[in-house]
Amino acid sequence: CLGLANSDSSLAVWNISRNDEYNSYISDFQSLNLPIYDYSEDKTETSSFPPVIDALLRCLPVAPGLNPGFTKQVRNLTHLFQTEKPNVVHLWQDATNIAGGIAALIAGVPKIVMSARSSPPFPIPNTSIPEKGSVYFIHSRFTRGAYRKLLENPNVLLCHNSNIGAQLYCEWLEFPSNRSSEFHIIRNGFSFEINTTGETREKNFNHVGGIFRLKEVKRPMLWIKSAELMIRNGFKYNFTIVGDGPMMQKCKDYIVSKGLSERIKLVGFSDDVGSWLEKFDILLHTSAIEGLPNVLIEAQSYGVPVVATDAGGSRETFIDNVTGILCNDDSESISQTVSMALSNTDWISNARKQSAIWARDSFSISQMQATMLQMYGWGK
Repeated sequence: CLGLANSDSSLAVWNISRNDEYNSYISDFQSLNLPIYDYSEDKTETSSFPPVIDALLRCLPVAPGLNPGFTKQVRNLTHLFQTEKPNVVHLWQDATNIAGGIAALIAGVPKIVMSARSSPPFPIPNTSIPEKGSVYFIHSRFTRGAYRKLLENPNVLLCHNSNIGAQLYCEWLEFPSNRSSEFHIIRNGFSFEINTTGETREKNFNHVGGIFRLKEVKRPMLWIKSAELMIRNGFKYNFTIVGDGPMMQKCKDYIVSKGLSERIKLVGFSDDVGSWLEKFDILLHTSAIEGLPNVLIEAQSYGVPVVATDAGGSRETFIDNVTGILCNDDSESISQTVSMALSNTDWISNARKQSAIWARDSFSISQMQATMLQMYGWGK
């Protein structure tokens, strides 16, 4: 995304044909009638770079450790930035941060903002960096060194959507721990489409919910076994997981084998999460690795308190013991925490009200925009 000197903003994407209303926000941006550039299209044949820039671009390696077309990305973005002369370039996610950051420096962009992922793309030995799998490691051979070189420049900023993200990148880059305070935090912003403040949720629905993808990192079996333990201990609530994924059949088989099909439901994918949140008394989240989990914020906006394991930025999405509870990641602790929360009528009543207020006050689009503009140097 470019902040241009002669207009409000414009968007640059790699291979625009791969973007549609189902896998990106391209249709929303198109509705604004602002410029969109496809930097996979080679525009440099009509304009030669000055010798010093061309020499720098020729130094870029062609190697499988980089994203496919990396050199082309940098050359085309350099040309775009030189032509459009943006005041600010805002880049998203690791690969684009590196290609766009190099291009913006070559082109002399005054301010370069890089938004990183919730955690680094791959771990390094003897650190707390989570292992995210080989899909994140591929094409990342030079990413860490490139980040370090880019951040030597005072006009290059790195930002995250959570404090834990900033701390993990600081550790990954092998910076002193106090340098994480230099990284900017822009919390996710939501367009809250409902107006409830929690008062409408005084009724108990006798329902514990979960909304997540059924894959190993989300630990659906821990969720199900915690629910099983509550049921065995006489807990009268029913349990529903909304979401699909590779562990669906394993989870179904376990539920059937334990005779729990009437009490624990797997409803699969839903594009109407709000209708499910309206039925839940509490949202249980048992993930092992997280960034800043949006579902915890969205649940609270509906007046649904949350119980969550201490994964990534989960603890940053709620007020512990007020709008939610942070729990240990074993089924015994989880079952006890959920049971005690729902049996405490005063706590659950207050949590319903405070959850909606907290979500709107802390994660609104207007607040996100104000933080971003201030980082750009355009805020008040």
